[in-house]
Amino acid sequence: MSETISNQLQDLLQNGRMGLNDIVLTNAGVSVAYLSAYAADPKQMQTLFDSFTPLGKSCINVAVKFGVLGNGNDGKVDKAKMNDELKALLADWLQMNSGFDSNNSDDDEVFRFRGAFDLIGHLTNAFGRREMCIK
Repeated sequence: MSETISNQLQDLLQNGRMGLNDIVLTNAGVSVAYLSAYAADPKQMQTLFDSFTPLGKSCINVAVKFGVLGNGNDGKVDKAKMNDELKALLADWLQMNSGFDSNNSDDDEVFRFRGAFDLIGHLTNAFGRREMCIK
């Protein structure tokens, strides 16, 4: 049953983006990552973590990576390395959505983060209360 749910969620993340807001996609991404903790081969967590690249939709990338780190299964994967990759992704994501670029003039004082802070807040509020996140 969990494999069927995982397949449906992954299909939603990869193909069903139309009409879904970022919170729904974020929740689906974390759900897939939590299900990966129950995979027969722990290396599937690493595969899932690596499968969502920064070239895709950022809220999904961050959610899947955050979920893999917080899913509670620490077997046979290097979560320290994954943690460093997530930190780099978050920094890039915030910089990319900050509104700062080399073409901005000093007259433009409006900088928007295009929902990045909202999604990070949602992730930490909804899923970040686990022991791993508090440390």
